Amino acid sequence: IWNSPRFLVSEYALHKEHNGAFNNQVRRMFLSPFDDELRTYLRLTKEEFEEVFTLVEEDLKSISKQRICGTRYICPREKLVITLRHLASGDSDKSLAQYYMI
Repeated sequence: IWNSPRFLVSEYALHKEHNGAFNNQVRRMFLSPFDDELRTYLRLTKEEFEEVFTLVEEDLKSISKQRICGTRYICPREKLVITLRHLASGDSDKSLAQYYMI
């Protein structure tokens, strides 16, 4: 049963907490005292991000219970970061999915 396509998840994806962009690069940008890198990445400062997040937080929480790849949930902040990155960069869904390991 574990060999069926429904349960196949790469070993790399199982370690998303250690390898994914949100838990490495994006968190580092939020912890930095400078807004330049984050502003370039998301086109928002930390304060602007928090303001947008408070506006959409309840909506994101209501859909955050959906499973991704059958292994974990995507937190509301990560969903917003991925959405803003898509809008800022124009990257495809597939490339963002690989980058954020979702």
